[in-house]
Amino acid sequence: MGWIFMQRRITLSVAAAAVFLFGSDAMAHWQFTTWNMTADEVIGASKGTAWRGDGQSNMRGSTRDVSGVYMIGSNKIDVDYYFTSGRLSLVDLHSKDQNLCRNIQSDLEGIYGAPFERFPSANFPATEWLDRNKGNRVRMIMVFGTECELHYSPLISNSSQGL
Repeated sequence: MGWIFMQRRITLSVAAAAVFLFGSDAMAHWQFTTWNMTADEVIGASKGTAWRGDGQSNMRGSTRDVSGVYMIGSNKIDVDYYFTSGRLSLVDLHSKDQNLCRNIQSDLEGIYGAPFERFPSANFPATEWLDRNKGNRVRMIMVFGTECELHYSPLISNSSQGL
C-alpha cells in the first residue's frame, strides 16, 4: 500500500473512532466508566478489555488499579485507570504511534476547539481542554515527540467543590 493510502486509512479510522473516544453521554465521563467507580466496577463494565493493574502510584498519589486496551479504529491503545481512595479519578491512554498521536490531537482540536491552556515544553508539551458538558478535563501530552498520553479526569473534585 502507498503511504498516502495508509495515511488516509489511519485518518479515517481515527475520525470514525473519535465519536467513540470523545463523544459519549453527559454522565458517561469516559466511555463505559463514570468518575468514582471502584476498580471492580470498571473491570465489570469493560466487557473484557480491562483487568487488574499493578497498583503503582503516580505523582498525585493515585494508584493504577486497572489496566486495559482500547481500540481506535484498527489501532490498539493502552489504557490505565487510576484510583484515589479506591475511586476512579483518572483515565490515561497512551500510544507510541506518532501518526496516531498526531491524528488524536487533530481530532481533539476539532472536537473541543481552542484549548483552555497550553503547557509549552521542549520534551513534554501539553494541551488542555475543559469539556464542561461531560464533566472532563482532557489533557494531551506529547512525550519527546515520539509518543503521547491522553488524560481524562473529572472537572469537579471528589469534594464536589468544583474547580
